[in-house]
Amino acid sequence: SWPSGFPSISTLPSFQPSMETLFTPNDSNQWFEFATGLSPSNGMVTFDVEASSNAHVALGPSSVTYGGGRYIDDHYEIVLGGWKNTQSVVRYENLGPNEIKYPGNVLKFRKFRISWHDITSFTLSALKVEFYSDYSGWVEMIFLQPVTAGYTIDRAMVMTHGSTGLWILETTGAGDWPYSLDPKTLTTTFQTNSAANANVFKIKALQDIVITNFIIHTHDRNTGTVRIWEKEGDYRGFENNVGAWNIIMSETFTGKGRGKQTPLATLAMPVFIAAGSFHSFYIYSSILTRCKRGSAEGNLFRSNTEIQIYEGMVSSRPLSPNHGWFYSPRVWNGIIEYRTR
Repeated sequence: SWPSGFPSISTLPSFQPSMETLFTPNDSNQWFEFATGLSPSNGMVTFDVEASSNAHVALGPSSVTYGGGRYIDDHYEIVLGGWKNTQSVVRYENLGPNEIKYPGNVLKFRKFRISWHDITSFTLSALKVEFYSDYSGWVEMIFLQPVTAGYTIDRAMVMTHGSTGLWILETTGAGDWPYSLDPKTLTTTFQTNSAANANVFKIKALQDIVITNFIIHTHDRNTGTVRIWEKEGDYRGFENNVGAWNIIMSETFTGKGRGKQTPLATLAMPVFIAAGSFHSFYIYSSILTRCKRGSAEGNLFRSNTEIQIYEGMVSSRPLSPNHGWFYSPRVWNGIIEYRTR
């Protein structure tokens, strides 16, 4: 009989009579086979899931025999709406560490797409997880690159715990990769005649881009912490408004010193910037970073056909409501890594 508490299947998003359906109980020790015959080299699976918490997907080889229980060998694991639907994560292996986290109530969207690219000799170059919003279409939650575990994917297993789950398999096929896999870069300058702990600047996207990483220029070869905030639009008028910014990095790092590039960790939540839009960044390091005196705050300093970087300002403090002073104009020393469509 149809499980109690669920609406009629015909009312669920995108349902067609030919679609495959699966009901999963509230059981953290039981995986169910959901989709088979997936493309190992450039694959995708699109599905709906009706659950209130902890909808898990395991991707791996059908050659691995599953004998029951929580653990399944040689599978990537994606948790949708884990921890009472407060965050989603991806793991290199079943029950492994959380590699990338995406906050928020995603199970309310119900429709998801997972795609993967280029598994060659057990090397997966990228794995992407998206949800579908009626307002904005497909929204990228997680982009994992490179993936180092190296399992062949031709099967999807699913389970739910904390709630029951109703799964509807929509489509399988070739993966959709709207962005370049190899990051592009734009460098401001490593010429320097000033230093500060915090750099604040804006960029403009000339086409749709996704910011994936920053490389900075430190004053010394010391270990410190870095925090990065981002916001849509210009930073001016929001210098002390903590609520207007989103923190996207808080990490320990080791500076390479003057004249050297110091790569930071890849952003756990890449920043999408639509073509024609401005976006601001506040990069604070506990050890001094190098910068350059500019000509006028807001002047265009460096650009290519895809992105523009403008002169900004500096400070000695992290973002706070009682910040104090800023010096301008200053040019951030560094490199932006990004992907384009």
